[in-house]
Amino acid sequence: MRYCQFYKALLWSVCLSVLLIGCETQFTRQYKVEREFYRARKLQESVMLNPKIADQLAYQNAIGAYEAILQKYASNSYNTSIEAVKKQCYVAISELWLLQSENEKAIEVYERFLKKYPNDKDVGPLIHFANARSNEQIFNIDKAISEYQTVFDNHSEIADPESPKVSVLNLPLRMARLERGRGSKNQGKSYGYYREALNYYSSLEKQFPGTPTAFAAGYYSASIYLDQQQWQDAVTTFSKLIKGFPDRGEVPQLMLTVASLYSDGLRDAVKAGRIYDQIIQKFPEHVVEGYAHLGKARTLQNTKKYKQAIEKMKFIIDRFPQNVTLCASAQLSMAHCYEEQGDWQRALVEYKWVYENYSTTAQGLFAPTYIGQTYRERGEGRLAKTAFRDAVDFYQRIIKKYPKTTLAGTAQEYVINIYLIQEDWKNAEKAVEALETIYPGSRSKINTALLKGKIYENIHSVDQAIDVYKQLISEFPSHPILSEVRDKIGSLQRLR
Repeated sequence: MRYCQFYKALLWSVCLSVLLIGCETQFTRQYKVEREFYRARKLQESVMLNPKIADQLAYQNAIGAYEAILQKYASNSYNTSIEAVKKQCYVAISELWLLQSENEKAIEVYERFLKKYPNDKDVGPLIHFANARSNEQIFNIDKAISEYQTVFDNHSEIADPESPKVSVLNLPLRMARLERGRGSKNQGKSYGYYREALNYYSSLEKQFPGTPTAFAAGYYSASIYLDQQQWQDAVTTFSKLIKGFPDRGEVPQLMLTVASLYSDGLRDAVKAGRIYDQIIQKFPEHVVEGYAHLGKARTLQNTKKYKQAIEKMKFIIDRFPQNVTLCASAQLSMAHCYEEQGDWQRALVEYKWVYENYSTTAQGLFAPTYIGQTYRERGEGRLAKTAFRDAVDFYQRIIKKYPKTTLAGTAQEYVINIYLIQEDWKNAEKAVEALETIYPGSRSKINTALLKGKIYENIHSVDQAIDVYKQLISEFPSHPILSEVRDKIGSLQRLR
């Protein structure tokens, strides 16, 4: 009996030792992977201090550290903590590629994740959404829509109508807009997407009346009407939201939208002016107040009441000096008022004021080129040449001050446009070549190709133009403009 008890105790001891060794191995692996992840995260943080100026080596080191973890622990660890770390590695790697505008490489990472974790409920929805966004950026529309549809199919159920997932509710509208973006050849298909989206939002409004879900659905329905230029339907829908949800924080902006629709869409200056006045009276300290004053000024301008319009614009600039965009808009509209009255010299002063004082706004970027174009249209070639030279200097200062930003990219596109207007093909080509360096990414690649092709066409270099267009088709086979590019190639080939 004692002999049996001894062996029983020995067996338990061996089993416990094996169990402890296994646990120790699991704990050790978990500790090691978390430590390695911490080091990789630190390398990523060094990049994130300033992603735009971080050197290539910093990006490579961070990506390499995360990839090393995925390679070292490639097999299924059967440890939820280790697997969670691996999933975060995929997310981090894709983010680092996106920061470098390398959408294709980010997509490769997303596809690796989805292959390894096809039914993941934690990070999976984020990966599908990010994959859709990245494919959208490189104009791979079919894949983008497919991924958005996956997210919508699996996560569109309304668990709590008081707290809807707005990013998911938005997807039917987003998919419709992507389909519309393909161009006129896909109007029928995009209309089908819009119709389905409208039916979906209508069903939500009926199912959850008076809730935030119903509000979001109504807002997206109005957006569909805007996309289809159905101004009266949009006004009716927005007005219904204003009346049904009077305490929502979006009401002031909705009223502003309705007023602008009456002014610019339905051409009813009286109703527009009345709503602008209501906004000013009802929301005197809200950000929309200034834009309501601007809307009122523009209705006065549209009805050729220039003196009153200019007075209103001066009031806006004096009253809202901290709102740079608003002031730039008012200043630009004031310049237009003077120009429409035939006072070009006073208009010129105002246009110069716009870009000297609001240089980083869309209005500020627009004004220098507009001055040169106006001189050119007036037949004042020497003044046009001087104005264009000053404009290029202005844009180059912007590029130097805000390197590798959207602002810099837009400024460089203005530089290119100025050279194209003047038919200065040599400088235009140099400026196009610089665009990708100044603002790297899909947008600059596409614009570069289109502009290069245009330049080669104008200097009658047919073969070079065809090569550029073919390369564009190869890199962005799903871009909506490619049907036009293919037609252009056909036309150029007939000129050989």
